[in-house]
Amino acid sequence: MTNASSKVIQNQFPIAPEKRLAAVLSAINSETKSILLATSLDDVTFRNRAELGAEYRKWANWPGTGTLKGYAQTTLVPIGLVAEEEMTVQLQPLSIQVGWRLSPEGARYARPAAAYAIRTALDHSLSLYRIFSNTNSVSPDSRSPGNTAKILKLLDKDVDQTGELAGQAGIAEHDVIGHLDRLHKAGLVNLATVGAGTGWAKYRWIEGKDPNKAPPYIVGNVAYQTRSRRVANELARRNTANVHEIASALGYRSPHNLIQVLSRFVDYGYAERVCFIGGKKQSDVELTDKGKAIVAFVHTLEDALSDGPALQSLTQSVAELTPALAQRAAELYFAASSRTKARPAEEWNRRIVAFTKEYQQAHGKGPRPIDMARSLNHRSINTYLRPMLNAGILAKEFNGKEVRYRVVQG
Repeated sequence: MTNASSKVIQNQFPIAPEKRLAAVLSAINSETKSILLATSLDDVTFRNRAELGAEYRKWANWPGTGTLKGYAQTTLVPIGLVAEEEMTVQLQPLSIQVGWRLSPEGARYARPAAAYAIRTALDHSLSLYRIFSNTNSVSPDSRSPGNTAKILKLLDKDVDQTGELAGQAGIAEHDVIGHLDRLHKAGLVNLATVGAGTGWAKYRWIEGKDPNKAPPYIVGNVAYQTRSRRVANELARRNTANVHEIASALGYRSPHNLIQVLSRFVDYGYAERVCFIGGKKQSDVELTDKGKAIVAFVHTLEDALSDGPALQSLTQSVAELTPALAQRAAELYFAASSRTKARPAEEWNRRIVAFTKEYQQAHGKGPRPIDMARSLNHRSINTYLRPMLNAGILAKEFNGKEVRYRVVQG
């Protein structure tokens, strides 16, 4: 009889709406992660690496099981969307087996969100990786996808200067510029540099408003009434000013702390943003139609994560997913990811055909995928094989369980 013990790791999924959104975006920022969540995991069975790979292969042929394991361990388990079981089997030598399944929140939110993300990427022929990039931050609270979503939502509110975006999003201005450059390359924003300036919007006090009744700045359960009144009175006195001018006048070291105060005045109708007073702006950022569609995608996710009506619509996306759609989505990500070999698909097709012909002549039979991967130095060669099969360029040859390929055209 074999003795075994197990330990389950299941982290808490965030409660705060903004952190929930950031967590889910970090789980669906690549189509391959979305395929894994939407098709290969459930909330009942712990699947080990081989089982996970077998389920995934029913839907897409790339990436490898090592990458899928990495998705689970480095992204999905830490944010509470996937649970991990570590089973220790008392054999000689000691055997430790690891498996994964969806957490309750993963099943409720991440699986439908992942299917919706795949549909959105295909609708726009745009990998979400090109928008939300990678999750390279050590802290889940500051992951790049969450910051990108903040910037997109601010742009939708006509906040269009880098300094202002940085202050309201709570990230460094040079990071904002990096996000905007990526969004511009993805076709989500137009950038128009129009001359030197402060990079900060100016604010104008609304005539007739009492600065002593301005809404307080609130952090958590604490209302900063005194600070808000000081800022309101200074802006009312000046009529128009930017955060640097107000911070300097009131003796505050960092203007970033005042942006939230001034933004609250705007939200409650006590002030308005004025972008062209006192000189030219540093940059003008405008959402394109595609950018507005992605903002709508973000808002839909927010509604679903708060158990709004969008959740039911997203759940329907899971039933609509097919292997053909999943494979197309994987190919979108493959083309977009900077981690893959950045050669055009046509070039890889030519190299695969040339290698296969040479292999056939030398060995009297076609190569296996692993032969191609080793010789061509490409671990993800399978992503090209299915399209080449569909196009009639290659054909499969079976010898028992062994699969080889031969050239049938050209």
